[in-house]
Amino acid sequence: DPADGQPALLPGVGDICKALAGANDIAQGEFLTPNSTGQLVDVTTGYVLAQALEASSAVGDLISVEIVKGKFK
Repeated sequence: DPADGQPALLPGVGDICKALAGANDIAQGEFLTPNSTGQLVDVTTGYVLAQALEASSAVGDLISVEIVKGKFK
């Protein structure tokens, strides 16, 4: 974590990064959106932040995602 005044790296569209799963049943290829705690959960309509590159088997799993921020499904 950067300290106050230090630069931080933020993922952008097309970047692949790790994220915390907010559901235990995320499947590879599902579109994801953040929940109220910032974890990613599957979404069928509305704002899409990322697409799952890996499945989750438990809430809190660290999974690979591709950022597709700004898309609506």
